[in-house]
Amino acid sequence: MTTHRRLIAGRHEDATARITRVLGLTGPRVEIAVHDRHTEISVETTDETIAQRLLDLLEEELSPRAWREWLANDTDRLPSRTGTVVHQFLDQAGQTPNAVLLTGPEGDVTYAELVGMASTIAGELRDRGVVAGSAVGLLAGRTVAGIAGLWGVLLAGAAYLPLDPTQPRARLADIVSDAGVSVCLAERDHVGLVPDAIALEAILARHHPDPAVAAPDARDPAYLIYTSGSTGRPKCVEVEHRNLSTFTDWAIRVYGVHRGTRFPLFTSLAFDLSNTAVFLPALAGGSVALVRAELDHLVLRDMLVRSGANALKLTPTHLDLIGRLGLRPEGYETVIAGGELLHGAVAHRAQRAFGNGCRIFNEYGPTETTVGCMTRLFDPVRDSDRASVPIGVPTDNTRIYLLDKAGRFVEPGTVGEIHITGAQVARGYRGNPELTLERFVELADGTRAYRSGDLARVLPSGELESVGRYDEQLKINGYRIEPGEVAYALEQHPAVVRAHAMGLARSATGGKELAAFAVLAEPVQVEALLNHLRGLLPGYLVPATLLVVPQLPTTQNGKIDNHSLAAHADKIYQGADR
Repeated sequence: MTTHRRLIAGRHEDATARITRVLGLTGPRVEIAVHDRHTEISVETTDETIAQRLLDLLEEELSPRAWREWLANDTDRLPSRTGTVVHQFLDQAGQTPNAVLLTGPEGDVTYAELVGMASTIAGELRDRGVVAGSAVGLLAGRTVAGIAGLWGVLLAGAAYLPLDPTQPRARLADIVSDAGVSVCLAERDHVGLVPDAIALEAILARHHPDPAVAAPDARDPAYLIYTSGSTGRPKCVEVEHRNLSTFTDWAIRVYGVHRGTRFPLFTSLAFDLSNTAVFLPALAGGSVALVRAELDHLVLRDMLVRSGANALKLTPTHLDLIGRLGLRPEGYETVIAGGELLHGAVAHRAQRAFGNGCRIFNEYGPTETTVGCMTRLFDPVRDSDRASVPIGVPTDNTRIYLLDKAGRFVEPGTVGEIHITGAQVARGYRGNPELTLERFVELADGTRAYRSGDLARVLPSGELESVGRYDEQLKINGYRIEPGEVAYALEQHPAVVRAHAMGLARSATGGKELAAFAVLAEPVQVEALLNHLRGLLPGYLVPATLLVVPQLPTTQNGKIDNHSLAAHADKIYQGADR
């Protein structure tokens, strides 16, 4: 009799040692071999009972029972839709050709009209040598031409690389060069921002004689997207069609997207949060409201009221703004918050703003795992007083494991780094095999996992709670500090509507100090806020610097801008030093 045991193991601290082979029982003998580049260890026994016990102990060490039996990881599910998003989009257009897909300042565009425009662009790209696997730059805003360009690239069988027209010209040139794009499409107003760009409007002005569609394979890249890198150079994430269609199939079902669903598109196409609004309604017979203006208080108010939208995807920072502005949007069915930690108080204010008939979801997912790989429906009774709303359970065909820095599985309730496996894990970083090997790791049984850098723990309910990132942890005077804990405590003061904490470099000492920033609803002395914190936190968690700011600045992607806050603090320091 031969028995084979499949194990799951994390990598060791040096990222080289791991279980590579487990040989099961062959007659009365078992051999277990473990090796790394320095050492080889082999264990043999002729006692079948001892052999079985040895295998059990090894399995428990590498894959504890708590993780093997965690029901949230029971996510195997056959897709309800077949083919790539290209097949599904054309399918939907065939079912509802005259339904409105895009609406906005340029007027309404039907499914059939958009397919016609996209097919014309696809034909032009193929004439220029674009084939499956090619990368095509897309320098466009939230316009009809921009969306037609996106679908045109996909219909040509290529991968689109969204480029934000508001970014510096030098950065755009670096990205285009780094990604190795074969062609770059641009709106007429942005053609001069990158070399040799082709105007979308010029392509659309002529009908292409051969609008045939090239059907991409599930393993072909669907899009490339750049995220910030710890080295200062952005990373190019390569997402395959199978990754994207797995996400969209799950999201349409869980978020209840249907033919009456309308999402507003108000974030840059270069931010993968926008993929929710671009793809979900288009594959389900719904519609997209294009918001061309950059988001501010007035645009946000107008979008919520006038766009006809009833579904929304945004960052917690923007969600918080809705609550603080006292807006009461009507008719919304679904609101999805993602991209940042969602505080319970923020979700509570949002629930009051949108009403009890609206479902509010907290979605988690690094770009490297295709938009969102976990979600949780906000529960006002259980979650309103939480420091953060749980990130819930994995999406279809996704599994989550928490490991410590040494690559060992953590005990239930203990904080560990989120490792994501399954059908949404991207191909890797284009043109950067070293970084791909560092972040996309192989577990002992051959399973491929993305090391997120995000920290979480399993709650007694079986759901995951996010507690920050490894790179957000500070060590000051020997103490490990989670800035999110400080911000949450500060927000418990009745005068504070929003807070943020972070580490600030001090040139005088060469180290970091803890700083906090508070947005107030009413005037209050800084010393009163510090006394409030002293009553809630140990001394080492009370910030050395606490600054009152009119608002927390955000990046173009809607996340809190730490660089702007640090620059603001530096100005305050310099003024005090003079």
